[in-house]
Amino acid sequence: MSYFGLVLSQLFSRKTRTILTLLSLLMAFLLFGLLQAVNVAFNRGASIEGASRVVTQARVSFTQALPLRHVPLVEAVPGVEAVMYQQWFGAWYQEPRQQLVAFAVEPERLHQVVAEWQLTDDQWQAFATTRTGIIVGKQLADRFDWKVGDKLPLNSNIWPQQDGNMAWIFDIVGIFDTSDPASPPGVAYINFDYFDEARQFGKGGAGIIV
Repeated sequence: MSYFGLVLSQLFSRKTRTILTLLSLLMAFLLFGLLQAVNVAFNRGASIEGASRVVTQARVSFTQALPLRHVPLVEAVPGVEAVMYQQWFGAWYQEPRQQLVAFAVEPERLHQVVAEWQLTDDQWQAFATTRTGIIVGKQLADRFDWKVGDKLPLNSNIWPQQDGNMAWIFDIVGIFDTSDPASPPGVAYINFDYFDEARQFGKGGAGIIV
């Protein structure tokens, strides 16, 4: 028997082990692709208006929340003009392999930091006043044919609601775009106050301060 034939025979002698190995490899590549998308989003966001935007996160990971009491400390740093905080939501749409880059943010703080985004004043106001509101980048809206006024069901692979339900329902109140190619049009943002009150654990913390 050739070496190649021996390898094949070993692979298919224990089909369950082979299938589990292949699935673990597939999951590794999917996670790598998702984290690369997050990395691109962060790098793009930081490149807007030169090097004037700084991201602060926990040493371990951006999924490790920082206490919100750190926000005033960052605001007090000389030269800081505006501060926002955001928490990774871990969203997927319709099926787990269709993962999205989504963050929970405080709408008014987001507006101060990304004033260059093309989003109408009415939509910014709707985002600030609609607890279940979500704004989505044009790239996402075009991909899934989403429109303002749509109900958007998203699942989180991290954050259950108080009743243990991982499914969340949001209302699309705005679709943002930007003429700057460095901005991330494939991202969604939900209202932090609603998210923080509804989530089962981790209240009062955010993974990223910008």
